Amino acid sequence: LLCMAAWVVLVCGGGLSPVFSLEIHRLGAFGLGGVLLLRGAGGFFDVYLRPSIKGSRYEKLNLQVYSPLCLGLAALVFMATGGR
Repeated sequence: LLCMAAWVVLVCGGGLSPVFSLEIHRLGAFGLGGVLLLRGAGGFFDVYLRPSIKGSRYEKLNLQVYSPLCLGLAALVFMATGGR
């Protein structure tokens, strides 16, 4: 799935020629960006949905690494998609 996601973003960014229509690739990239955006934003509210993780190492890593990384990746996907 990770390779397919990278391939879709590369096609939308102009790095590869599309196999299907460009609109299908763009739709896939917007879907990928949406999932990353939801994961990134939702990670900041994870402790309210699952109180059992409060104070755990996962909560700390989620707030400092995972959620910001997903938000950054979502931004990059949207920038690559909108550029063409």
